[in-house]
Amino acid sequence: MLRRVRLLTVLCAPGDGDPDRPPPGSLNVSGTLKSNDENGFLATVSWSLRFPERADSPITISGKHQLDFTVTRPIAEDDAKYYAEINAVILVYPYLRQLIDDLSTKSLGRSIMIPPLDVPRFAEDRRNEKQESEPRNDLATGADLDAQEVTR
Repeated sequence: MLRRVRLLTVLCAPGDGDPDRPPPGSLNVSGTLKSNDENGFLATVSWSLRFPERADSPITISGKHQLDFTVTRPIAEDDAKYYAEINAVILVYPYLRQLIDDLSTKSLGRSIMIPPLDVPRFAEDRRNEKQESEPRNDLATGADLDAQEVTR
């Protein structure tokens, strides 16, 4: 059960030519597990949106939300991680849309409304990303297939 959501930080800054920042018009959102114990777990959702104020000087809005979940029984680390990476993002997203709309309206004089989250696609994409990042192995031998060179 979700007990509390807190907005930890919001930063509005000029977007310089930093290659690590998203291109103008894109939104990056990710969730991470901060802690897990018998009473619950904490998840942090980090986000960053970069949009052009003028063609030559984009603005970046970024921030973090912290979600505090309570549990009635201890939860496995993998389950807590799943909630932090997928469910926490899904829970925060509507509030994030509203926050970005409010900040852009007040600071730029025009509304930036990001589209709604396609929940099934988001969850599937995150699961696929996780599977691609995990090393594959041969179930019979336990050998790491990604580390081996296959010859025929």
